[in-house]
Amino acid sequence: MRHSCSTGLVALGILAACTAPSPPRIDGRLTGIERESPTPAPTRSFIPSHDETKRRRERELGNALAQTIEKFTGADDVDVHLSLADRSLLSANPAIETSCAILINSGAQQPDQAAIKELAVAAIPGLAPARVKLFFSTRTPTVLETQFVGPIEVAQPSVMVAKIALGGLLSACLILAAGLIYAGLRLRRMRRGSTTAPPRR
Repeated sequence: MRHSCSTGLVALGILAACTAPSPPRIDGRLTGIERESPTPAPTRSFIPSHDETKRRRERELGNALAQTIEKFTGADDVDVHLSLADRSLLSANPAIETSCAILINSGAQQPDQAAIKELAVAAIPGLAPARVKLFFSTRTPTVLETQFVGPIEVAQPSVMVAKIALGGLLSACLILAAGLIYAGLRLRRMRRGSTTAPPRR
């Protein structure tokens, strides 16, 4: 009778141990703090938003207009900044009109402003001539003064550096030439000494 009671207590203990919740494990080790689940990374939609589509259209139209103005006027560099009007229901400011700012680096000769405005108005839908702003910049080429340092022509700011380098090169050549002359004379003396020495008996 005692044996059956003890067997029943052991069975209850094993059942309680099996049904109890196990503590959390991290890397195979027990720990008293549960590990938090990582926050999922935000997913990026493949469909562009309304603002992204608008900015891409502005960029494409601006680049095309800049290339056309460069070919039409022969300017060195043209940048076009375009802001299209947005009449959609998703627009925050539907009252803003289409505007365009054109920066032209034309060098010494300034192109015709009226022709550039007409070209911009014809290329951008909904653009009024009063909303086109032109900005010109002149970039004159810089001419560096040169000077000859020996047989080499260098720019004026680099004359001192060229003189020092050329002087060091000449000094090295002189030292090398002196060393070769000394070695030649010494070898010649050694040969003379070997020919004039009396033969040994």
